[in-house]
Amino acid sequence: MDGILAGTQEESCAGVVRLNWASARSRNAIGAAEAGGLAARLDHHAVLGSTAVVVLGLGQAPFCSGWNLRDLDELRGATVEETRAFFDHGRRLLDAVSNCPQPVIAVVAGAALGFGCSLLSRCDLVLAADDAVFGVPEIRHGFAPATVIPELLATLGPRETAAWALTGDPVPAARAASAGLVHRTFAPRDLESAALELARTMARYEPGALRGTKRLIRDAEDLPRQERRALGVQAAMAGFGGRGQ
Repeated sequence: MDGILAGTQEESCAGVVRLNWASARSRNAIGAAEAGGLAARLDHHAVLGSTAVVVLGLGQAPFCSGWNLRDLDELRGATVEETRAFFDHGRRLLDAVSNCPQPVIAVVAGAALGFGCSLLSRCDLVLAADDAVFGVPEIRHGFAPATVIPELLATLGPRETAAWALTGDPVPAARAASAGLVHRTFAPRDLESAALELARTMARYEPGALRGTKRLIRDAEDLPRQERRALGVQAAMAGFGGRGQ
């Protein structure tokens, strides 16, 4: 590898790139090193025409147990500037997922907690085992899930976010799916093969159509309805060669 993975692993096949950060010792928590490594890999693939689809977490369980608590312990006594710089690692990773022109698919086995749910909220598709568990347990450890709440609000809405964040309760996959965080669930034994089949199918689509679809969704999501429609027409004209007509 090229030295910038920082605790992540990568495998690629037929346009499908798999990124992992498996660490049994930390239950696949993400810290500054893992966030930086994953963001760097996403930035790297963003400019590669050979990459069609990116898959996060395939084959690792749990998917993510949250932010690495050892990193958080190091913040004790840090200055405001140091604290802000620390949280920028997570923000950079989330932005790299959103800004990656290729679709990003997350595959959740075991659990996705805390920052893991933030990461899922930025992915384009989330597949999960039907026995996977989700949640935002920070309140049970004495602090607010301050960086997770803004991400969940965009996906779950205020009432469901409140239920997750204020109770810290574990959330079963079925509820996470009905709330909109998870798109499809599978029996645990079928999850990996189903995820690979979907990713490989998508990788055979026209690359420009995949990237254009993701870009249009991201560009239109915060626009008023009329502006969304205008943007859609503009994108359709460009896609069918009508830009100069």
